[in-house]
Amino acid sequence: MFKRILVATDLEAQSRRALAIAGALARSFGSSLTVVHVVATPVRLPVWAPPRARKDDAQFGELIRKRVELAQQELDKRVLKSRVAPIAKTRCVVKAGNPLDVIVELADRSDVDLIVIGRGARGRLGPIAERVVRLTGRAVLVAPSKGPAVTGTLLYEDPEALRRARPRRRAA
Repeated sequence: MFKRILVATDLEAQSRRALAIAGALARSFGSSLTVVHVVATPVRLPVWAPPRARKDDAQFGELIRKRVELAQQELDKRVLKSRVAPIAKTRCVVKAGNPLDVIVELADRSDVDLIVIGRGARGRLGPIAERVVRLTGRAVLVAPSKGPAVTGTLLYEDPEALRRARPRRRAA
């Protein structure tokens, strides 16, 4: 059903559930999985900026490159540790830019069938997730921030959540 799945992560706790769900779906369908993290960058300085600002802009570029390297290491480590999907079919991508633009562009370029994204802080639909749902034109699964990781037979990462999700039997 889904041959290519993209999961967007901000490396925060809320996105771990999205990664677990995407991994379970990738295993179930034999899909390839692309895990993307975007290092958000503010607007660059204009060309007409004074020379000191241009020097600061070069330092800013170096800082962003370092943040991308560190994020790539952290993402690789988390994906390996979580064993979300077969490593041969999993690709980790870290880019700098506007998160919405990067996620939509990567989804289009990779021709993904499903985008999995986590909810924002406090379980609300975050602005990036909301815009991805509206603008992408692809199937989007917004992972819940609480409760069982995946209902049904796919995955339970939390035994306590599994116990709560099981239907209670009535005494005869």
